[in-house]
Amino acid sequence: MRDHFEVTEKLDAEFSEFEVLMSKYKTCDQSYMSCDTLSTDQIREISTKLTALSETMSKIADVL
Repeated sequence: MRDHFEVTEKLDAEFSEFEVLMSKYKTCDQSYMSCDTLSTDQIREISTKLTALSETMSKIADVL
């Protein structure tokens, strides 16, 4: 059961970090900026966070 707690805690933290990151790219109408308006570094930052999040999500099946 400990593994379940660790994975869910990590997942919660990574979702929060991703939401904070993505909030930088919200427009005034609450949609998000188009990818073609972002720099390569910004896209890489989003991609890196999303990859980490998806890797943690893939561990959920192992602990359920």
